[in-house]
Formats: sequence, structure tokens, C-alpha cells
Amino acid sequence: MATKSQIDQVHEELMKRFSFALRRGKEIMDEFDAWHKSDFATWDVKEKADRFGWFVEVTGVGPKPDLDGWGIAYGEIAHHFRSLLNTALTRIAVVENISVSRRLQFPVALERKSWAGKGKRNGERDRLQGFPDRIVRAIYAIQPFVQASRTKTDTMNDVLAVLAWTNNQDKHHIELTGQLVPESFEHDFDVIFTDPTVNLEGAADVQYTYDFSLDIGSHLIDADTTPFEVQEVARGEFDLRLAMGVLDEAGYLTPLRDVMWEFGEKTHHIINMLLTVWADENFDVEVMAGSSDFRQGAAFGRAAVDQMAGRPVWDLDFNRSARGEAARLRMELESTFGIPDLGRPPEPSSPPVTSTSTTTGRVSSVTL
Repeated sequence: MATKSQIDQVHEELMKRFSFALRRGKEIMDEFDAWHKSDFATWDVKEKADRFGWFVEVTGVGPKPDLDGWGIAYGEIAHHFRSLLNTALTRIAVVENISVSRRLQFPVALERKSWAGKGKRNGERDRLQGFPDRIVRAIYAIQPFVQASRTKTDTMNDVLAVLAWTNNQDKHHIELTGQLVPESFEHDFDVIFTDPTVNLEGAADVQYTYDFSLDIGSHLIDADTTPFEVQEVARGEFDLRLAMGVLDEAGYLTPLRDVMWEFGEKTHHIINMLLTVWADENFDVEVMAGSSDFRQGAAFGRAAVDQMAGRPVWDLDFNRSARGEAARLRMELESTFGIPDLGRPPEPSSPPVTSTSTTTGRVSSVTL
């Protein structure tokens, strides 16, 4: 059985790379925030030629956002987190003198049959030959198909599944890139119609479309007021906050900041789970998710973790989705490594800046 010093050493080695991945993520977001604070676009408000509406046209752009470069860095960070799970198993195998399969890799299964295998086809379970049953059971408990069954959610939305897919995309040299998406967007215009009985407060049925490409000539806002004619747009005001969105296998577009935070949270959780179970030969595997197939049960439980490691380890390291628990984990990461973690987008410390102009203006940028 591994000694406490051996387990502590493995943890220290893993956390070095973990903290490096966090720092790389923070660097990306710092670069994005610096771009977002720049005057990245100018615009004009114009009435349409047929007078049935108006639009906000992008007339100039500042520095281009480095979407390709940030996408490459995103793939790098995903690879660090995914590889850490493999490294954790390798470190355990070395200490325990386990003769491991050449196929050793932290398994990720989206379906039960992928875990078990079928016929001559090996399953993900076979990657763990030689490991103690309690470690195999712990890994089974956090598989995407087990967690999806427990939470009644889509397997592909599981963070571990998204991490594995992203890493595979990057590994196979499929470029990961992103696109600008609005994190928040509010606008307010004073529009005078040729018919004085018409206004924007309900009489005019305005159809809005948006384009956040920031290409010169594109319409950031396009308002169609058919059949009501616009005489003049007297004033325009809007607040735009952009984020870099990245796609996952299910086709969902999620802000990069959020995705990297979820990857870090999940990786940290899994590493601590593995080390906790490894440290205790008598760990009660029946408290783990899926224990009724190995046997189905409740989730890897608070009581078991608190009994083994003391409170509030569950709240800090084994949290699920509550924002309060996520906040406590972020505090623990910062105090452990002495660096700010990625975290969720902070609330603005001051009211958002807006742009106001009768005809022309500049897109205001606010730190995300």
C-alpha cells in the first residue's frame, strides 16, 4: 500500500501541471480582455433606403481578435487537463508496481457498451487491467454515461465527455477555433416614424437581426419596421459585451472562459477522487455512483469523503454543480497555488460603459 508521503508526492507532481494549465488559461483570457478593452469597432446608425427600418453599420475595426491563436491555446489547455488524468493513473501504477497494459489511458465512455466492450472488442474497462477494484469502481462512477443516467442529462454534455472530444480534435490536428458571441447585448434607440401615432413601445412591430462578425459593412443591428416608415433615428445607445465561443461535439457554442473553468474543475475533482480512493484500501465502493451495476447507487458520497478526509473536503473538491460550492473550490485553488484561477466571468465592478450618439459612435468595450 502507498504511504502518505508517496501519495503527497504524486499529488504535488500532478498539481504542477494543473497549475500550469490554469495559468495558460488565464493568459488567454487576459489577452482577450485586453483586446476587448480596445476600440475594436466603430459604427454608424443609418435609416434604410426604403425607410422601412434602420441599421447599425460597422464602419471600421481596430485590432483583429486572435481567434485562431486562442483556439490553438484552447486545444493545448484541454490536452494538459486530459493528459493529467492519464498521468495520475501512470503515477499510481508506478508506486504500486502494477504491470499495466500498453493501452493504459484514463477511460472515457459515453455508452455502457463502450465501457464493457463486446465480443473480441475491448472496452474502456480493459485499459485498467491490474488496478485495484476500488480505483476501477471510482473511475466507472464518473463516466459520462453513468453521470448522465444519474442526472437525466445528455451524455455528450458531460464535462468529461467534452474534454475528451476536444482533446481528440486537437490530437488529430483538427484546428480548434472560435467565434465572437454576445455575452450580453442591450440597445435603446429613439426612432421617429413618419406616422406620429407609431412608436417603438408596441405600435411598431420591429424585427431585429444581429451580426457580430465585426466585418466592415456588416450590420451589427438590423431593424425591420415594415410596414411603418422611419423618418429619423434621433439617438442610439447600446452596451455590447463579447465572448469567444467554442463548439463542442453536440454543436453547442459556449464561452471559452466557462469551458476552461469546467475542464479545470472536473480534472481537479477526478484527481482528488482517485487519490482519496487510492489512499484507503477499505474504501466503501458501494457509495459510488453506478454501484448497482457494479450496482447503481447514489453519487460518490459526501458522507464517505467527509469520514475519510474530514470536512469540508467534499464541498471543496467533490462539488457537483452548485455555484456556492464552485466558488469555494475557486478560493481553495487560489490559496493552494497562489495564483488566480480562471473562475467565472466576474460581475462588473462599476456600471457598464455605453456609447451614445445621434449618428456615429464607437462600440464601447467592457471587461468581460
